Amino acid sequence: MRAWLPERQVYGPEPPGERDTEGLNRVFADAFTDRYRRDGLVGVRVPHLNPQVWRYALLDAGAGAMLWRDEAGQVVAFNIAHRSGAEGWMGPLAVRPDRQGAGVGKAVVQTAVDWLLGQGLTTLGLETMPRTVENIGFYARLGFSPGHLTVTLTNDIPTRGHQPPALLSQRKGTAGGEALEAGRAARRRPPPG
Repeated sequence: MRAWLPERQVYGPEPPGERDTEGLNRVFADAFTDRYRRDGLVGVRVPHLNPQVWRYALLDAGAGAMLWRDEAGQVVAFNIAHRSGAEGWMGPLAVRPDRQGAGVGKAVVQTAVDWLLGQGLTTLGLETMPRTVENIGFYARLGFSPGHLTVTLTNDIPTRGHQPPALLSQRKGTAGGEALEAGRAARRRPPPG
């Protein structure tokens, strides 16, 4: 005999806004921390992202930024789908750990795939960690197949005689906004040549 459980609804997609940054951060940090824990990395805690990172990601994705809410109005899942020319990709995307395994992730991915294909793409992709066999199987069941392995390389700048980069989140006063505006201005300038 099954115990009675309340019906759990998920509503969406809807476009996220800056007001959703805290909810996006919570789902992002909790889902990725849980993923690391299930992979045996129990000491890893994924931190919240700087709100400006979310702001940029949402603006860049436009209508490809999607979120889903639970019956209490809390963020339960999101997918940030991007398009550049004939290529599209998804990520980050996450489902709150307490809602995983109930079909929410499949709906989140399929909704973004449908949106991206509606944009006339010829290539569609996403990234996942190679050690996450569950994720690879999940995406394979949705029609994705493993492609080239992406390797992230780092260079410890302070040990090479250079000043460490100033992180946006650590800039004081108006310096953060000024740095963002300088980046936007550089992006608007045509490249030389």
